Amino acid sequence: MNRIGVIGATGMIGHHTAKVIADNPENQLVVIHRKTSDLTTISDLDFDSRIADLNDVDSLRKSLKGLDYVLNCGAYYPSTPKPLQEEVKKAEHQMNNFVDAVKESGVKKALYLGGAIAIPKSKNRIGDETKIYNTSPTNK
Repeated sequence: MNRIGVIGATGMIGHHTAKVIADNPENQLVVIHRKTSDLTTISDLDFDSRIADLNDVDSLRKSLKGLDYVLNCGAYYPSTPKPLQEEVKKAEHQMNNFVDAVKESGVKKALYLGGAIAIPKSKNRIGDETKIYNTSPTNK
């Protein structure tokens, strides 16, 4: 049995990723989430739960123990406008914590999933997790 962790499973990309993992009987899904996460958004999935935060490398190390693979679908996404340098610094800090925890954990493979293509273009140019593609995205 593959023990596969997903960080960010309560988000759009993470939920779809976690569902694919959970649907395979050869996998055991482990959802790694913040203490404050609303897990009702993934109540359709069968999973083990571990608490961690991308800002806390020690919590990440603990959450990755015993996993074969981990997928990070929860990388930093700004919620309020700040100077670009601050945003980049926070994103780098969280990703460095993730990479450091993976290196020390014994996880066989790690993958980062994310990107702006996950959210379709909007007429008002503001996208969020409620927007969905009705068809496969095109590269335009």
